[in-house]
Amino acid sequence: MRTEVITVSTKGQVVLPAPMRKELNIKAGDYLAAYATDEAIVLKPIELPTTVEFQSWLDKVRPCMRENEKIFLEYSNE
Repeated sequence: MRTEVITVSTKGQVVLPAPMRKELNIKAGDYLAAYATDEAIVLKPIELPTTVEFQSWLDKVRPCMRENEKIFLEYSNE
């Protein structure tokens, strides 16, 4: 595991050193998830779904969402 010391800018920005970006194949515009613990901040590269993938997911969950909405409305009208 590579360890680097980096600084935080006045805007709260950090720069990942080039060797680390290259090693992890991180390019400009890529997304990172930030996880904070009591002792550390962990950055993990992530890929967001494409519009088509997201739409496919929505199509799968919509029926469940509609059913839950019906149940909610039944209980809220009591």
